[in-house]
Order: sequence, then C-alpha cells, then structure tokens
Amino acid sequence: MSSSELPITEPWDGQGIFDWLHPRAIPGVEASATGPDGTRSFARALSTPFGPAVFHATWRPGAAQVRLAVTAWPEERPPAAAGLAADGAARFALGRARRLFSLDYRAAESQAADAFLSRDPRLAPLVAATPGIRIPDVLDPAEYLTRVIVGQQISVAAATTHLARLTARLGQRLPATDPPDNEGGDASPSRWGLTRLFPTQRAIATGLPVAAPGTPAASDPDRPLRLASRQVATVVRAAQAVVDGSLDLTGPLAAARAALAVLPGIGPWSVEYLAMRALRDPDAWPIGDVALLKGAERLGLAASRDLPPGRRHRELAARAEEWAPFRSYAACHLWAASQGEG
Repeated sequence: MSSSELPITEPWDGQGIFDWLHPRAIPGVEASATGPDGTRSFARALSTPFGPAVFHATWRPGAAQVRLAVTAWPEERPPAAAGLAADGAARFALGRARRLFSLDYRAAESQAADAFLSRDPRLAPLVAATPGIRIPDVLDPAEYLTRVIVGQQISVAAATTHLARLTARLGQRLPATDPPDNEGGDASPSRWGLTRLFPTQRAIATGLPVAAPGTPAASDPDRPLRLASRQVATVVRAAQAVVDGSLDLTGPLAAARAALAVLPGIGPWSVEYLAMRALRDPDAWPIGDVALLKGAERLGLAASRDLPPGRRHRELAARAEEWAPFRSYAACHLWAASQGEG
C-alpha cells in the first residue's frame, strides 16, 4: 500500500465534490461515507495499465490536502519488476484521483469563473457563498458515457442500481485477498465492500444483452439493465463506437462533441452534460435540466410557470449565454441553489 497527501489549491469546494459523488457511488465499485467528525471519504476500484487497484481518499473540511491511500495488485511480472509495477499502479491511481477531485487543472479556471460570474448580481451571492466551486471530473470518459446513458430520464438512485447490476454481470472481479502489505488497510477493498472493476467498453459491447423492441423492462429479472430496449441498445452502440474508434472522448473537444451529437439515442442534455464532466468543457449548458430550472426559479431567473416547460428551458438557455464562457460553472451554482441533484 502507498499513501500520499494531495495538496489543494484554494479556494476548493471539496464539500460540493464529495456531495456530488456520494449518491452516485456504484455499489461494488465505489463507496462514499461521512465520519462522525465530518471527514469525507471516497473509495474506488479501477483498472490501471499495471493491474487492478483501489484508492481511498479522505478529506476533513478545512484541511489543505486530500489524503490518498492506494492498494494495487500488479499483474504477474518478474520479481525485479514487481515493485516498479506496484509503483506504476499507485501513480496511475493518484493521477486519476487528482483528476476526479479537480485538484489541478481546474484551479485557475474556477478562479476565473468566480471573478466572471460575480459580475452578475444574481449569481454573485452564490459565488460568495461557495468560492472555488469545481466541476467534478471523471476517472474515465468512456465509462462516464455509459453512466450518463443509463441515467437518462431516471433518478440517480435508480441509475446506480442498474449500474451495480451491470458491474456484477460484466465487471472484472477484484482479487479475493489484499496484497500482504495492506491487509485491512485504508484502501482494502473488503473494508469498503468493493468487489469489481467497472466493465470495459469491450465487455459492454460484446456482453450486454438487448431485448427485442417492446419487451417490458422488468420481464426478465436476469437482465442487468432493466431499461427500455432502445436505451440499452444505445449503451451497446456507444460502447461499440468507443471500441472501434469512431467515438474518441479523449481527442479535441469539438470533434468529440460532434461525434456524440450524431450517436443515436444521445440527446442534447447528455451531450452537454458529458461535455461538462467528461470533456472538461467550462462552457457547457445541459438544456432541459429540471434542477437547473428549479435553481433559476429561486434566483428569479426563470420565465413564468405559465409558459410551456420547453419554452422556459429555452429562455433560461438564452439567459445563460450571458455567463459564457463559464456556463458549466454557472450550472453548478444553479444546481446548488436548487438544493437538488445535478
């Protein structure tokens, strides 16, 4: 096991990031908890180029760093290379954790967003109340594509249930025992109930069953995703696009956006939400989001309820153009104002 102290560039809304991650933790893959003293923790199993690993992050409100513990199971290698492989897995996990908690690249960006959005008198109190708001990042853009498609038009709780079944069916199982140097340690998977890795896109593309159109979602209890067949087909189609390279979520932002927009079953909200979270776009706007409209209502920014919902969303999107190029950050503030889940 290895451990590190990841420094925080203030201001940093750590509470907001842990609050965002908590309800979305997939059982078996992720775990989230709050200690009696308010300390937040998040554990995650992930694949690395050197073998599977688990990291466990802890943060106490007001602390200047996030503590990270990593357990790794390097793949079979000559004894002389085993230590290097373990170190490589730990470094990979550390880098992904820094990304997930937005500890690096978004520090300067969030400060610029604070300064810009504070010019709007209706957003200024929100910025003052939560300086350094960060957009929670993702460990793997392709994985998050699956998560977003599954979560379309259902609750966060329902989505995590579906994703837990998907992982139990198609995810690689973690080793049954901890490495000798981490039995019962902070990043012990057994301590946090972690059993599997999130499925690879190849596993989803080749192993996820799609029912015939019109089949009731709950008719087959053995189906991991008990969703409408067209939605499951979208999950598979997107995974296939990632595998064959026609969809590259690690390339230029404009190209990735364009590829997402033409993928059948991916609507405008999903494209914008993925742009915000997985593509690192500071200026995305998930039009049609109910929580955004609710937050805008509380700030007096939404159109009258007498208007049709579609028009209200369009008018809010037009209003949001004043917050460019930081509409992603404005959305985070409106989600917080809604006191709901974004």
